[in-house]
Amino acid sequence: LGGRISLRSEVHVVDLGDGRYRISFAPCASGAHALNATVGGEAVGGSALRVDVEAGLPHAPSCTLTLPTQVRAGERLDVRVELRDRLLNRTRIPDSSPLLELRVDAMAE
Repeated sequence: LGGRISLRSEVHVVDLGDGRYRISFAPCASGAHALNATVGGEAVGGSALRVDVEAGLPHAPSCTLTLPTQVRAGERLDVRVELRDRLLNRTRIPDSSPLLELRVDAMAE
């Protein structure tokens, strides 16, 4: 019995001793995926099952901030923040959580 997951995940297989197996893995990529199981190269009944994987919470070291290096006083400054989870999937801030803050400090010349 073996497993193949194309999402960079380690697969754990446990023989339950009665003809059943428990297979677990932690998908790394968010989005819709098809879960297929085969025995002897033939599809198991019920394959393929759709699995929707959601991105994790924003992980600050994996996020990026981009902005122009110069702007004139009084002009609008557009800042872009791209949020990613710890596995680099694009993600969003949960509606119930004020996670994103922007602070502007004067720098010494």
